[in-house]
Amino acid sequence: MHHIATEEQYEFYDRHAIEQRDLTDEEIEEDLIQIRNELYPKPFIVISHFATYPHGKRYELTQLLQSICVKFNIPFLNQSDLIAKYGESILVPEPVLAHYTPEGHRMVGEWMMNKIREIVDAPPIQQLYQVYYTSEERVKKYTFHGFGDYMRGVVHLYQTVQGKPVELNVNFSNHHLQSVFVCRNHLSIDECETAKYIFIDDPTDVLQHTHVFTNRFHSFPAYDTACKEFLIRNCLTPRIGFTKKLSAIKQQLSIIDGEYSILHIRLYDNETFSQTRLDAIQSIIQNVQLQYPNEPFLLLSNSNVYFDHVHSPFLIKTQLLRGHVGQNTHTANECMDTMAEFMLMTTSKRIVQLSVYGWGSGFSETAHNIYDIPITRYQIV
Repeated sequence: MHHIATEEQYEFYDRHAIEQRDLTDEEIEEDLIQIRNELYPKPFIVISHFATYPHGKRYELTQLLQSICVKFNIPFLNQSDLIAKYGESILVPEPVLAHYTPEGHRMVGEWMMNKIREIVDAPPIQQLYQVYYTSEERVKKYTFHGFGDYMRGVVHLYQTVQGKPVELNVNFSNHHLQSVFVCRNHLSIDECETAKYIFIDDPTDVLQHTHVFTNRFHSFPAYDTACKEFLIRNCLTPRIGFTKKLSAIKQQLSIIDGEYSILHIRLYDNETFSQTRLDAIQSIIQNVQLQYPNEPFLLLSNSNVYFDHVHSPFLIKTQLLRGHVGQNTHTANECMDTMAEFMLMTTSKRIVQLSVYGWGSGFSETAHNIYDIPITRYQIV
C-alpha cells in the first residue's frame, strides 16, 4: 500500500488501523520468489522506482531488489540508470525531483518497452533441467540420492551441453534446498514429478528430454574454472537468511575462515552402533591428531550414531541437525543444518575424510572439487 494512505491530508478512512513496519531483506527476497512462483510459467519483469540520491531507504531498496533479481535470474529494470544516462533534465524540478517531465515519460516508456520486447521476443533455445525433487511418491518409485549424487549429475549435464545450443538449468525449487540456496528458476510440481530419472548406467540420451534427474559420473578433468563458477552460481549461492545463519554459527564456534580444519565421517545411512566400528574411527582420529597436533578440527558426520561417542580435545562439535537431503523425510531445518556443515567445509583449511565406502563421500568430495580444499581420505574398515 502506498505511504499516502497513512498521511492525514489524504483522509484515508481507516488510516489509524494501518500497522507500519520495515520488511527485512529476507522477507523481500521471499516475496519476489513467491511472486515468481505464482506467475509461473509466465515471464515477468521487476521495475524499480527511481532513486535520485545514492543514499536513503529508496536507494537501498532499489539496490537490494537489483541484487536479488540478478541472483535469481529475474529481469530487472532500474529507472535510476536512465536518469544517470540522461540527467535530471527528464525530471520535474519542483518541488522535488520525484516525477518525469512529459519528455521524460516518453523516453522512459520507450526504454521500458524495448527492454520488455527483448524478453518477450528472445529467440527460443532448448532447455534442459536437472531436477532435484524428493516427494514420497518419487522416492518410492525410484530411490533417493544425496547431495553428492545430485551435484555429480549437474557436472555430467554441464559437460553434455558444452558446444550445443542447449541451456542447462538446475532446479530445486520444490526441495528444501530452495530455502538455503538461490534457485534461479521455477518448475511446477507436475514437471518435477514427471522428470525423467536417468541412473548411472542408463544409456538414455539426456538431450531427448527437458526435465531429468541423473547421478551419472562426469568425464575427467571436470572442474575447470567455468564449471566451478556455474556450480556456485546455479547450485551454491547462499540466500540472505542462510548467509546470516552461517555467520552466526562461525561466531558461536569461534572459528575463522581458513584457520580450522574438517574431520568428516561418512557412515552408512542405516548405521547401527558397533564398538568395533567406534574403535576403528577413534584409531584414525588419533592418527590425525598426531599429524596435526595444534590444529582445531570441526567434527562433521552424516550420522549421529557415533557422534556423541567421539571425543578429543582438538575436536569442535557443531551440535547442528544432520541427515540425508535425498530422503523425502528430511526436514527443512535438517536440510539447512546439513548444508551449513557443507558450507563450513568450503571455508576450511583442509578436509580429513573418514568413510565406510571405498569411494569416499560425495558430500566432502564436492567441497574439495569446487572450492579446492585439500583432502586426505581414510577408509573405515
